[in-house]
Amino acid sequence: MLFVFLVVSRLFVNHWAATSLSLTAAILLCSLVAVFTRGLRDEPGQTAWWVMTAAYLVAIFATIYQQRVVLQNPGMGWLTWADVGRGAFVVLSYVALSIQLRARIQDFHPGLVLDGLLVALTTLAVGTQFLFADLFASIGDLQAAVVQVLYPVGAILLMSVGLAGITMLGRQVDRQWLLMASALLALGTSDIVRLSFPRPDIRSTGSFVVETTLLAGACLVTCAAADAFVAPARGQSRDERYRAQLNASSGIAVLALPFAATALSLLLVLPLGGWEAQRMAQWVAGGALVLGAMRGFVTIRSVRMLAEARIEAGLDGLTRLANRRGLENATAAWFSNSENVDEAALVLCNLDEFKEINAALGEIAGDLMLAEVAQRLRETTAPGEVVARLGGDEFALFVPGANMNTVAEAVDRMTDILIEPFQIGGATVRARMSVGVSLAPRDGNSLSGLLRSADTALNHAKLSHADYAVFDPASTRDTVDAWRVSEFRAALTRNELVLHYQPKADLVTGVVTGVEALVRWQHPVDGLLYPDAFLPMVDRAALMPAMTDVIIEQALRQLATWKRAGRSLTMSINLPPASVVDSQLPDRLCARLETYGLQPGMLTLEITEESLLNDRIRAREVLAQLRSRGVSVSIDDYGTGYSSLAYLRELPVDELKLDRSFILPMSKDERAAKIVQSTVHLAHSLGLAIVAEGVEDHEAAMQLGEYGCDVAQGYFYSKPVPAEQLEAWLDARPRGDLHPREPVEV
Repeated sequence: MLFVFLVVSRLFVNHWAATSLSLTAAILLCSLVAVFTRGLRDEPGQTAWWVMTAAYLVAIFATIYQQRVVLQNPGMGWLTWADVGRGAFVVLSYVALSIQLRARIQDFHPGLVLDGLLVALTTLAVGTQFLFADLFASIGDLQAAVVQVLYPVGAILLMSVGLAGITMLGRQVDRQWLLMASALLALGTSDIVRLSFPRPDIRSTGSFVVETTLLAGACLVTCAAADAFVAPARGQSRDERYRAQLNASSGIAVLALPFAATALSLLLVLPLGGWEAQRMAQWVAGGALVLGAMRGFVTIRSVRMLAEARIEAGLDGLTRLANRRGLENATAAWFSNSENVDEAALVLCNLDEFKEINAALGEIAGDLMLAEVAQRLRETTAPGEVVARLGGDEFALFVPGANMNTVAEAVDRMTDILIEPFQIGGATVRARMSVGVSLAPRDGNSLSGLLRSADTALNHAKLSHADYAVFDPASTRDTVDAWRVSEFRAALTRNELVLHYQPKADLVTGVVTGVEALVRWQHPVDGLLYPDAFLPMVDRAALMPAMTDVIIEQALRQLATWKRAGRSLTMSINLPPASVVDSQLPDRLCARLETYGLQPGMLTLEITEESLLNDRIRAREVLAQLRSRGVSVSIDDYGTGYSSLAYLRELPVDELKLDRSFILPMSKDERAAKIVQSTVHLAHSLGLAIVAEGVEDHEAAMQLGEYGCDVAQGYFYSKPVPAEQLEAWLDARPRGDLHPREPVEV
């Protein structure tokens, strides 16, 4: 606001000098406060803001001195304390900017230093040519010459620092530095324009352009002080940071300013078109050309460094084989060739029992062995093939042109290198390897896809104790299951199985009478897994009984907690086929009910129709024992299996649970509605309760109520949720209200 007022008032106030100097001091004071406040922050480059604070104190002193002393004494001459103060401001600003630049560039790489010096010298040479040409010839007084030179030289110095900083930072230049560079441009413009007023009277009364550009620079410095600064990442070497900066900038953009500076210097040294260049400007430009030649040498060296770095990035440090990145680079052309009709093989291997060898002989001996394995692999690699070390004792061989018939030859070449024992540290060491093979494009259209398939095959080879295995989804499913089975066994003991509960509501009263416990696997890596992701594997591994025991234990513990809290709920648990024929189940289950102080009627066991097919006699005996002790039995997913009215008559069941596949289309499919209605009547005629699952809207709930269905369950009420969320849902829902106040989000 002060700056706008200052500019506008310049157009209407006749006595500009006195007014402008007062407002100039006010604006400089605001900048001083902003710079001083920034200096209080603990950040890289903090010292620069303290130096800038000192620079502004000097600038304010010079402005006040100019107003109180110089303007009151027109005959003081050229060199005053105000001019000394402005010179000190330039010097201190230069120091502050250098510190800021140092905070942004931790180590000044030779290329960056040369870029900055080259731009600075060229700027000085251009300024010398166009600003100092007739300066000394037109001024006879020494003090006048010093003052006249002081302003443009200081301006060129600060502008050079700003341009050099932009050049050195490249695309990594931040907004704060751009604001500072703009401020330097404004301040430099002010001092250069000041050179156009050589007479003391004009210089004393000031100029609109001089003062407004000066104050614009002060305002930009204030904005820079208020802007954020992000320090560069630490932990990299100087060359690594320089390569990162070059990578962040395009090859042309990073050299644009140095190239332009070299071209300008060349024009000053060898002027074209008959115009004459000042001798001093030519000497300075000549120095800039020398720096330009040095910069060219550094550029060539940097390009060589980048090329070497790219090569090194693709090599394994121990074996000098390609690493994973190198393997990706070497195979990229093959995978990107859309016209390629050939197959390729990826042979993946690792050394068996290498950890034991490493532990027995030491890491140094282990590294020597890996280096020897790498050398033998290198010697057996055919032209066009790529061998790589992926890490540890794992190696890979990419064989273009291989197929199912020729892949055995590549595997033999890899395994034959272990025929001769290794001599490591005076010890004779024999080793063997496991090998997995995948084929492209059958097993993957990318290197990562082939690696996954080959890794699966390799694990299958280990488990089957085969020399090698070729990836086959059908045969390797057992391998994947083996991993999951091992994880699931651990999950049973690490309490990774959790239960979510879905409420069941009475369709007559609207009261939630019970819940169904549904298992989830809180996998430490894959997150929350739903039953369809692991139950087939659990079934194949015969772990259903063990999982069921864990589920029953957790469900009964939670039911006892709710009972103590005064919540009257029943608990439904799904019983797998293996448990249905377990003759010991009734005794174990009733013992647990007694342990938790629960009545048997609070528990309902849900079984599927398929679980009755294998051994209906034993299943009937187990269910009869459970029912005689008060535990309820429900037929789950009724209507989707081998339904038989005979077993409804024979089996001791209390409830039918109608599958969601009949409930969902009920409102639009008249046949589905008729099936639901007839099933409800059938259940009631047999003395059985009927539960509808998959109720997702109010219309379905109302329709089921009209049909006489007893209990409903589905997302209309709530998704399956953890116990804590269910409790919150129950507390927020009025008794008998079918509509939850706040739907539970899971």
